Amino acid sequence: MIIADGITAVGVEPIDVTNIDCLIAGSQKALMLPPGLAILGLSSAAVEKIGAGRGYYLNLASEIKKQRQNTTAYTAATTLVIGLEAILEEIAAKGGFDALYDATARRAEATQKALEALGLHVYPKVPALSMTTIDDAQANEIRAMLKNDYDVNVAGGQDHLKGKIFRINQMGLIAPYESAWVVNSVEMALHRLGRRNYDGTPHLQRGLFPVMIFEHEIPAGSKLYFGDAARQKRRIERIASEVLDANGFEEIVTPLFSYHQHQSISDERELIRVNDTQNHHMSLRADSTLDVVRIIDKRLGSNTEHKKWFYIQPVYRYPALEQYQVGAEYIGEPNLGTVLGQAVEIFKRLELRPLLQLSNIKIPKLLVGMFDLELEDFRHINIEKFLSLKVEWLTKLVYLQRVDEIDAVVAMAPEAIGAELLKIKELCEETAYGNTVIAPLYYAKMLYYDELYFRVIEGNETYARGGRYHDDEITSVGFAIYTDALVERLGTTEN
Repeated sequence: MIIADGITAVGVEPIDVTNIDCLIAGSQKALMLPPGLAILGLSSAAVEKIGAGRGYYLNLASEIKKQRQNTTAYTAATTLVIGLEAILEEIAAKGGFDALYDATARRAEATQKALEALGLHVYPKVPALSMTTIDDAQANEIRAMLKNDYDVNVAGGQDHLKGKIFRINQMGLIAPYESAWVVNSVEMALHRLGRRNYDGTPHLQRGLFPVMIFEHEIPAGSKLYFGDAARQKRRIERIASEVLDANGFEEIVTPLFSYHQHQSISDERELIRVNDTQNHHMSLRADSTLDVVRIIDKRLGSNTEHKKWFYIQPVYRYPALEQYQVGAEYIGEPNLGTVLGQAVEIFKRLELRPLLQLSNIKIPKLLVGMFDLELEDFRHINIEKFLSLKVEWLTKLVYLQRVDEIDAVVAMAPEAIGAELLKIKELCEETAYGNTVIAPLYYAKMLYYDELYFRVIEGNETYARGGRYHDDEITSVGFAIYTDALVERLGTTEN
């Protein structure tokens, strides 16, 4: 009997099983599942050899018998089996195993050549397709830098190779941009270790990443607009510009790169990071609000006294998410109603009437100070925990949705909570938008909102959001309209 270990081969490259009696695979490699499933392919000769089997545990005869009855001998890892079926369906949808083998081979070749172009040594002399292994005296330093600074987790060596190599996985369905990001991160690590100057060598040479990244490929999350969709996008931007211009807003375009985006985004892992020539951390613009405020306040300073600004530009999130926005900021203005009216007018001009949700970020913060609660409870809307406190006015606050219900809750709630609820009521009356709902326990994920806040939503889509925010000594109000969601919505309506 010939037994073959195919754990890092099945799903990586074609295997000639003509003379193999038992081929062993696992769920955790090219099949992209958690560990836990042992997969055996048996020849008819192997099944005959097993016969009645022996013993109780690991008796393949028992398993073969039960599988012929479409069941298992013992408790099955049901979730992993369902996951395996889903993975096989996804592989089939993307061209089957032949396409997976081809993509893996091209990815391995591209990665190996790219790292060699950086002066690294690929190990061993005939490398496997399943991974790219680099033999390097600074393997541990490179691995630590990749993980801590670039969110890239690569394996190290074992036994006598511990601390001497690092291994990059090539198995499974891996998007081209992910491989490019790994190579780019390795080059940045070498730059920071003083071993070479970063110059994008792997991406500049023909035959390396162009082997697998074709000119027509678009990274997942990036946007392409043409024809009617492009015209619809331009129409949304034109209408928003006309409304904002008529209300005294001037246009501004902020830099694509920023040094302080981490102060705007709650999860810094969403930032796309780069370094400047002095090795200072920068990131692509992930949020425009604080950029506008700081540029006006600190950069332009005495050059302008204008306080009302709008922008039409995309923001970017890791790994390749691109979102077009129209935003407006009224710097130094504490009243959210002064900009909410413009957002409502833009939707009216677009002939849309989505739901307007009004909230107050101060209310969750006050409740955290009053009860054994955390802001995470509000981020995840932990209603069960709120109700378990058995506080009558808090229970009514949980179910508060209409503006005409606010006074009854104010009469019961502590004075601090009541004051913040009345601010929501005043904003609702000032806006006079019929399709409005109150959500006093909603908590925004942005770091800078500190009081009144709104979302414009329809079903599961958010079309706009905004609120009052604070930066240094400046209190301002503003909003952002999500152009991509509106393009899809309006395109669906027209179709």
